[in-house]
Amino acid sequence: MHGRNKGVLGTEPDGRPIAFTGTAVWEVRDGRLARNWVERASWELRQRLTA
Repeated sequence: MHGRNKGVLGTEPDGRPIAFTGTAVWEVRDGRLARNWVERASWELRQRLTA
């Protein structure tokens, strides 16, 4: 994911470019979404924004 900082994770919205990665896992049953899990690298992003 990428974009501009508009105050993500409680930081000051400064318009700097931001980017982070993540993984989504979907469980599909009978052609329908049953569950999903999302893991984002948000801790690393927050560390970069507050450094």
